[in-house]
Amino acid sequence: MRGALDPIIRHALALLLGSGASACAASGPAADRSAPTGEAATSSTRAPALPAATVGPTSDVALSTDVVARANAARRAAGVRALATDARLSDAARLHAQQMARAGRLAHVLPETALPTPRDRLAAVAYAWTTYAENVAWNHPDARRAMDGWLASAGHRANLLSREFTHSGAAVARAANGEPYWVQLFARPR
Repeated sequence: MRGALDPIIRHALALLLGSGASACAASGPAADRSAPTGEAATSSTRAPALPAATVGPTSDVALSTDVVARANAARRAAGVRALATDARLSDAARLHAQQMARAGRLAHVLPETALPTPRDRLAAVAYAWTTYAENVAWNHPDARRAMDGWLASAGHRANLLSREFTHSGAAVARAANGEPYWVQLFARPR
């Protein structure tokens, strides 16, 4: 279960080893919370390489919409209220997906970028939150497989099915070689 950490603000990352996905959650202005697995993510851990052509002709906007729809289907199946889509969360997700694609790294925190942390990205889109979580994934060929990977991980699944969140946004961006980077944000506004 997620629990409050000490007052020193920090991000604890969880990683589903071998899937290229990781989860992060935070709550409140003074304390972050982590996903339950507690394993530190490394930016070099990635899913097996897939040819860029497997992503298909579907637009990145349609893929992002599909992620939120699939998350809501999973929530309904679990008896949890669906999330409303928030354009600012989608924008923050897009900012991070693009940063990861440019850097060629899967991580919640990219210190060398303009918006290194989830909090920075949420502030950049003027989203005032009481709690948030972020799921990221790399190189899944479509939204279904990205969602399947997240649902197979305890930490990501906890983010997806949490009753704490009321809104979501998602994005996918491609690296120069075509590999997709996926982000889904979950939040409750202030």
